[in-house]
Amino acid sequence: MARQLLSTKYLYALELVAQLFVDHKRAVGNIPYVTHLFGVCYIVQQLTDDREVHLGALLHDVLEDIPAEEYSAKQLQADFGAGVLRLVQAVSFDEVRYGKDESRRQYIAQLKVAPIDACLVSGADMLHNGRDFMYWYNREPAETTKQFGPEKIRRRDWFWHERLVVIEHRLGADHDLVKELRAMFRDLEVINQKIM
Repeated sequence: MARQLLSTKYLYALELVAQLFVDHKRAVGNIPYVTHLFGVCYIVQQLTDDREVHLGALLHDVLEDIPAEEYSAKQLQADFGAGVLRLVQAVSFDEVRYGKDESRRQYIAQLKVAPIDACLVSGADMLHNGRDFMYWYNREPAETTKQFGPEKIRRRDWFWHERLVVIEHRLGADHDLVKELRAMFRDLEVINQKIM
């Protein structure tokens, strides 16, 4: 029997994130936020055939960015299962409740013990954000610098470096994603020096 290329759950997840994030934009370029969710999912699809992980990648920002009264963890589990919920929770933080720095420390701690596939989603998230940042810096350096600035860059670098340490430890230095992230970090450093 032929493999189903597009499942009903995946179609529903595509529609769901398009609806939930309809008013959300990326930090630079006035681009719909769902481009990030689709980008992260695409990267993960190059790394694993596990459809639960694809769904986790597509939904990875839902619990972090969408109010629970609009779409809750309970709803996510009912729609996509406990495995997808665990992945999404592992790569989410609550900045409103815990503040920027503490929420990110908690994220690092939970990534260390989460299902290993959470490292694929977290790494793909960083890779897409980093490449997107560089793309927009090269197109609109003044606007990108204004949106991010030295303080945001310092916080991001600390958070991303700590994530990469965990991801490399868990996936191994020879993993394709780790190699891509290392290369991206080198490219980012060139731009960071200009902004700082």
